[in-house]
Amino acid sequence: MARNTLASVKTLSKDRMAVTKHNSSARISTIGTLGVLATYAIVIWLRFRSWAPQLFYGDDLFNYMLYHGDRFQSKWADLFFSESGQKFRFVFSSLMHVEIALFGKSTAAYFIVNVAIHAASSTVLAVLMYRCCENWFVAFILGVIAATSHLGLYEVTQATGQVESLGLFFCTLTMLSVFEWNVAGKKDASSQRAYKWSALLWAFLAFNSHERYTFYCHG
Repeated sequence: MARNTLASVKTLSKDRMAVTKHNSSARISTIGTLGVLATYAIVIWLRFRSWAPQLFYGDDLFNYMLYHGDRFQSKWADLFFSESGQKFRFVFSSLMHVEIALFGKSTAAYFIVNVAIHAASSTVLAVLMYRCCENWFVAFILGVIAATSHLGLYEVTQATGQVESLGLFFCTLTMLSVFEWNVAGKKDASSQRAYKWSALLWAFLAFNSHERYTFYCHG
């Protein structure tokens, strides 16, 4: 009887140690990911700050004028049931609706938001690469390349560049969820369901940020 009790205590202690170790690793992983996100944000700001506009022009000016002319879905009810500029992108339109209302003509504020979104996309891409190759150095460098690519110029420096960066962000989240869904396989049915539904959610948001992701995410 005593031996059985002692064995049960040892098993319980091992289980508690395993849970504690798992929680500790999860905290370290979260802190590390946030550190990477902050690093990318700084790198992106340094990379693109010299191109940050001081006034609205092009697409920014066009959408700003549409908003104040009650044609950029300036009413919340219009965001989900009407098009703007012959496009239906309610995720992008919702964010722009909030930003124009809050920031007005402050181009610096839009720039900061764009830096954050682009940094988030680069971080998700780095996490996906790490899950594929399990090499943080390679993953981090890939994220830096994505963060500093000249292809991000429009996304970061234009207020309406979010039409590109939001779609990219949700598309990378879709790919990460699909990867985790495949990894979970049949070993963990609950996790597999969670990743499946999260992939569908991210894909839906990508579709409605920019219509091109209807093709990318489907492929």
